[in-house]
Amino acid sequence: MTTIHKYDLPIADEVFVDMPEGASVLCVQMQDGLPRLWAVVETTLPMKPRHFRVFGTGNPITKFLMGRYIGTVQDGLWVWHVYEVTA
Repeated sequence: MTTIHKYDLPIADEVFVDMPEGASVLCVQMQDGLPRLWAVVETTLPMKPRHFRVFGTGNPITKFLMGRYIGTVQDGLWVWHVYEVTA
């Protein structure tokens, strides 16, 4: 069955999220004070870890570590930028 699922996205330099193979990440937003990630998934496919990087505004990054931009979330004074590592 194809559906949209929500995943917790901890604020950490590197985050791995298990989701069905081939899931299509839609966005990342704050909900109930926590960053969440939404993706279109096919629930019958096997689970696969996906690799994300989270960078705070003003923190150093390298292009090598960035990956595909997913979105930005704001939490009071803190602003986080989420990328999926694709290589």
